[in-house]
Amino acid sequence: MNKRELGNEMEMIALHYLESQGYEILEHNFYMRGGELDIVALENDELAIIEVKFRKNMLYGTAAESVTKTKMKKLINTAMFFVRKHPEYESLNMRFDVLAIDGKNIELIKAAFDAC
Repeated sequence: MNKRELGNEMEMIALHYLESQGYEILEHNFYMRGGELDIVALENDELAIIEVKFRKNMLYGTAAESVTKTKMKKLINTAMFFVRKHPEYESLNMRFDVLAIDGKNIELIKAAFDAC
């Protein structure tokens, strides 16, 4: 299995997990030039931007630790673009979650970082 196939498989696991937790998936793999949002969803009247990260082992740290400041900036910019394209979500609070998959463990970190 190549990296792209593995990434797609992990995102499908993430989608099913989030749905089981009550998230309403709005968009999957939203692209713009310069950025991508893995998953955009609604949860408790909040717009959740979810970054999916996978690590098969802890050799280079945990999946959650791999979300760098640079990645956060890209996610924030892409999320702002998403809301401009979808003004129906402008009035909602937005938060950035990380769904970390370390081996077979899944951890959902709500409000992992903010846009400030």
